[in-house]
Amino acid sequence: MTSLILHSVSVYSQVKKWQKGNAEMLELEKQGDVKGAIEVGEQTLALVISKYGAMSMESSIVMENLAANYLHLDEYRKAKPLLFTCITYELETNGQTSELASMYTNLGNCYRKEKKYDSAEFHYKKSLALYENRLGNRHLYTVITKSNLGINFMEKGEGDKAIALLEEVLLYYQEIKNSLYCAHTMRELGKAYNLLERNSEVEKYYRSAIRTFESGFTYDPAYAYALLEFGIFLVDKKRDLSGKEWIKKATTCIENTYGANSLGADELKKSANKYLTYK
Repeated sequence: MTSLILHSVSVYSQVKKWQKGNAEMLELEKQGDVKGAIEVGEQTLALVISKYGAMSMESSIVMENLAANYLHLDEYRKAKPLLFTCITYELETNGQTSELASMYTNLGNCYRKEKKYDSAEFHYKKSLALYENRLGNRHLYTVITKSNLGINFMEKGEGDKAIALLEEVLLYYQEIKNSLYCAHTMRELGKAYNLLERNSEVEKYYRSAIRTFESGFTYDPAYAYALLEFGIFLVDKKRDLSGKEWIKKATTCIENTYGANSLGADELKKSANKYLTYK
């Protein structure tokens, strides 16, 4: 009897330990300490796998959260195996769920960041079909997935396909009055129209995006990149040297956000310097 009681206490302790570890990982991620979140997540994952095995609800929960943190640091090779395991478990256990759609989206994000656009498109479309079936065409998650698919088309060089989706996405965000999402989408539309060299639309959407970011979202890194991209467009495509002022503003913005010697500031300056010397 005593041994049974002790075993029960031990199991309860382990359950509490993995749940605590998972909660700590999420909290560190929320605070912006992604490296700390990954360290805790990896320890927690080892614990749940040793107790429940890789193909378990507990392991799937931790894997998906850990994969999300790997994505924050662009560690796609680490994220993808976890997502594949999560997808296999979800399919075998619960079937075609909206949770599965989320996993497909994250896998699509991995492939897009690796510039494997066909694989990204495949997984985004699987995610979109599931969200439309489970949540409907006008659910936020459905629209976000359309946005991801549109961005994938844009980065692949298929401007017309990107614009068709992103214009639809922008209308939805305007209807629900989500200004930050509008700003992001208008920036992506500026990039898509730039592919087609439709300069009036490029200028229209970049100026709208920048105005919207400046209405209360200048902390967002996309603001600095919108400034940079628009400045480069003015200098490179329109031979308008006023674009240099937008580029200078972008470098100042990223330095204020991340620090003058940060990786983000360094990468942005490399892109900017070529155009700041343009005459």
